[in-house]
Amino acid sequence: MSTLKNKKIKDSPKDPVDILIYDKGLRITTILPVKELDLLVIVLNSGSIIKSKISCFKLLQDASQEQLNNWELKNKGTGIRWEEFDEDLSLRGFITNNVMNNVLHRLETSNMEITEII
Repeated sequence: MSTLKNKKIKDSPKDPVDILIYDKGLRITTILPVKELDLLVIVLNSGSIIKSKISCFKLLQDASQEQLNNWELKNKGTGIRWEEFDEDLSLRGFITNNVMNNVLHRLETSNMEITEII
């Protein structure tokens, strides 16, 4: 008797975010933290940017500009690390949060049904 734990699942559907990152090679190329604007700009190899608030990250919210500038790319651009704060942020998390925020914003500012967005 075999268990699912011991089997590789072939042809299982992949998450669309995983497809972007792992199959299509989407990566972070650099980030631009701007403390005075509470802004973290994530620049991707596609030329796209993702914006986030520094204050959304508890370990970074009180960091100085100098500390925020002391980051490094991890895992070939799929993550960012601040060693001083033991903080790791992932491209997957940035994409997921960005999509969710856009959907919520669209719902709040229109009379759209949720099925129109999904």
